[in-house]
Amino acid sequence: MIRVVPNNLSFSQSGSQVTLNTSYRLFFDPIDRHFAANGVNYYERIRVMGVDPGPDQVLYTRWFRIDDITPGDGTLVLEREREINISRTSLQEDPGLNNDEIRCEISIESPNFPTVVNPRGNAPDGTFYGNRPDGTTFYIRNTNQITLAN
Repeated sequence: MIRVVPNNLSFSQSGSQVTLNTSYRLFFDPIDRHFAANGVNYYERIRVMGVDPGPDQVLYTRWFRIDDITPGDGTLVLEREREINISRTSLQEDPGLNNDEIRCEISIESPNFPTVVNPRGNAPDGTFYGNRPDGTTFYIRNTNQITLAN
């Protein structure tokens, strides 16, 4: 089973540009490692989300193909540190001069499998998970929330 464990989300700002830095670990069990060795493609998706009452707004999405899954026994752990450069205006999710609260949603997805269906909700550790019709489970984890001052 695939798992995502986020470590941190931080940012720096220089003029009108913001650099988001997020780190996390990906865990692939032997079955998923076997799938990857036999042609299943996996991708990391990072969605930058504006946090407000009601549904969170997707502000930016970035995909990364996972090319370093090797076959083998045991769980494979992949460490990730991603840097996303984005304009400050793209992160403006609150009206006026209010501060903007954002987080990143990190998911592992594969075009070889159907989209997540029948979500089972949030686990106590913050993991969102759901089952596909074929019985596989994919995980989505959220990073900590940060605030960008206006």
